[in-house]
Amino acid sequence: MENRIKGQISVHVSLILFLIDDYTGKRISSSAVQIRVEGAEKPIYKKEGYYIFTNLQKKEVIVSIQAPEYQTVKRLIDLQELEGGEPLVKIRLQPGRCYSLLNEMTVLTGKTEPFSILRAASVQSGYFYRLLYDYKKEKENQIHIFNLAKADLEAKSFLIWQRDVGEYEFFDIGKALEKEGEVFEVEALKKEYKKAATKIFPVFLGQADEEGSFFLAMGNLEGEEAEVILEVVTGKEKREMMRKVRVGKENILTLF
Repeated sequence: MENRIKGQISVHVSLILFLIDDYTGKRISSSAVQIRVEGAEKPIYKKEGYYIFTNLQKKEVIVSIQAPEYQTVKRLIDLQELEGGEPLVKIRLQPGRCYSLLNEMTVLTGKTEPFSILRAASVQSGYFYRLLYDYKKEKENQIHIFNLAKADLEAKSFLIWQRDVGEYEFFDIGKALEKEGEVFEVEALKKEYKKAATKIFPVFLGQADEEGSFFLAMGNLEGEEAEVILEVVTGKEKREMMRKVRVGKENILTLF
């Protein structure tokens, strides 16, 4: 996307960011949000919620996002992988320690390896999606999700669970492949899943700091106590574990 002003200045749209509250699914738009790309000018802000960077010279950029109620995000984006006409990237922000709805969530804090990324989900959640069709290897890079509310699910993480065999795995949704918002791009899952026996639960994320301290808030858990499935990613190493937590309380965990 390139415009020329008075035949002199060439303006090329390099990156468009759109921020989403991962708990509520609503767009984040606030003057308190700070978005930076190393070595670049401040983005142009559009009232619809888009942050636009122009004339970026590098092939890869590091984006830093800070917002009062959310965890800080720092992400490497390869500009060459984006679609040239509209280089849009949706980024979901996770609730932080000052999040306004934290009193209705279950909080996990504690220690693990520094800079680890944590993903957490529970099949005891009252909020989940279902498959629209069986997930089969014939179309392994597509997943059909029954999305009655037409929620924006792009860039969201989920846990898919098949109750009759107890199989599950974490996965990330890519872009929507049709306007109804029910067919999505996805990296191939390890197993096949039957529509009738499968539930798809939202995943909540956090990241450990340089000392290994982490914060992660989960919503929609049911009962007084719930079993949480955790995935801890440190560099190229990935570990999964189960932990019981007190619902609606702060839980201090050691994840080594």
